[in-house]
Amino acid sequence: MNEGKFDGGQLSQSEKALRDFYKRLLNFTLSSDALMGKYQEIQKYNRDTTLGYDSGLYSYVRWSANERLIIVANFSWVTTSNFELKVPETVIKAWNINDGLYDVTDQLYGSKAQLKVINGIGTIQLSIKPSESFIFKL
Repeated sequence: MNEGKFDGGQLSQSEKALRDFYKRLLNFTLSSDALMGKYQEIQKYNRDTTLGYDSGLYSYVRWSANERLIIVANFSWVTTSNFELKVPETVIKAWNINDGLYDVTDQLYGSKAQLKVINGIGTIQLSIKPSESFIFKL
């Protein structure tokens, strides 16, 4: 509180960054119909098959007729993880996408990545910092 202004004026830099993250996240949730659509965790698949998929990571997908999302969160506050996230064949089939390259954009901060689908399995090369999250939209 900033003398009753509730404008964040007295927050530390880390508190401002956290406030900004939640502002972006909440604004995104207002416009995303995939968040009310279908859900599939891809956590176990990546835990079982992905090198560098550290213990603090969590991933899942959400989709609707109009939107496809790949969500990855790093709950570690110390470990930066570098790995190739896998999107299993069941998701690729449900999304009805073919082998090829697809641009994806993080809906929180606008970073770009590429979903590569080969033989019906998708991969995204990622580096995710401690306490960082991505909401990639296909």
